[in-house]
Amino acid sequence: MKNFIPLYEERTFGDKLSATFDFIKFNFRFWLMSCVYLLLPLSLVQALALNGYMGGIMGGALADGLSSDSSYMSMGISYIGYIFFFSVGSLLLSSLMYAMMRYYRENDGNFEGVTLKDLSGLLKKNFWRGFRVGLLLTGLFILACSLVILAGVPIALLQIPALAAVLFVLFLAAAIAVCVPLALTMPVCMLEDGNTAFGAIRRGFRLGWNTWGGTFVVILLIGLIVNVIQSAVALPWYIALMAKAVLTEDNSAAEIVQSGWYNFLYYILAVVQTFGSYLAMSVMVTALGYQYGSAAEKMDSISVDDDIENFESI
Repeated sequence: MKNFIPLYEERTFGDKLSATFDFIKFNFRFWLMSCVYLLLPLSLVQALALNGYMGGIMGGALADGLSSDSSYMSMGISYIGYIFFFSVGSLLLSSLMYAMMRYYRENDGNFEGVTLKDLSGLLKKNFWRGFRVGLLLTGLFILACSLVILAGVPIALLQIPALAAVLFVLFLAAAIAVCVPLALTMPVCMLEDGNTAFGAIRRGFRLGWNTWGGTFVVILLIGLIVNVIQSAVALPWYIALMAKAVLTEDNSAAEIVQSGWYNFLYYILAVVQTFGSYLAMSVMVTALGYQYGSAAEKMDSISVDDDIENFESI
């Protein structure tokens, strides 16, 4: 029988890393098939938006004969589409991973014979919880940016570069200090019951703030691992993009990168890049889940409360 990985347990960074990869390894087949079912169809559409946006970024070389105004409009639409699909995909991924972690915990690690249908209730609940929390976080972010801009107007009028530089550094430090603990908001939102959207943000911030160093290390080091994986998956697409841009400028070779087979290959590589990025991101999502579990155990001793409840139910 597989070793059970408890969610609520104080862990060192090495233990969190081991728990993250062990969880994915133990449930590899279900994780991969669920990602294919939920995220591959989204990746097929997101890849179109990605290629359209990058075509606009690269300018006339990839504009496929569009006028300048049409090219900019197409780029803008593609960018909005990419952001939309990426936001939906990220929320779906978080909903899936935390539904898996919650089901795994509540069934003592038994994932034998489980299908995505068994998790459909948790998936829907997680998605709409995350959607509400995401909207609130977006609103708070817009409000914070507006206040910073308003505060920066008189500073800009003073035209004192040194003061502006100091205030920018302070703002950047404050943003990092606040954003790190907020990374635990989604795990709180999806792994706990009874929290409102604002309550999930407040609790996530409390847990993250009191374990700021551990949360920062998880984000930094797991982020590096994820970035390496994403870069490796994206490399073929980047090569195809650069070849398309360069060879289009060379009239003698333009027909190669404008052919149907090359555009199809370019699209398939974009799908691989997009879907592979989601698979890599699932490592970060899972790691933040175990960081939340470690923080909640440290602050609230949740496993002790569970043991008491289980003892009373005997």
